[in-house]
Amino acid sequence: MISRHHGEVAVKACLNGGRTRAEHHAVPQSAAELALDAVAARAAGAFAVHVHPRDAFVEFGEVGACVRLGL
Repeated sequence: MISRHHGEVAVKACLNGGRTRAEHHAVPQSAAELALDAVAARAAGAFAVHVHPRDAFVEFGEVGACVRLGL
């Protein structure tokens, strides 16, 4: 997602949305996969990420913990 405000551009990375691995082999699903992609998106310049944890045992806090740990 790209938004413009006063001539500035902000990029938010939406990592998996409604997509599944059946649609593309690289769609992240686990907390560690989402964290790796979130770190890569930030390194590429995204100001935020938007994720949809798929596993019933994965919660948003787990994704954040994986990002902080560098998993």
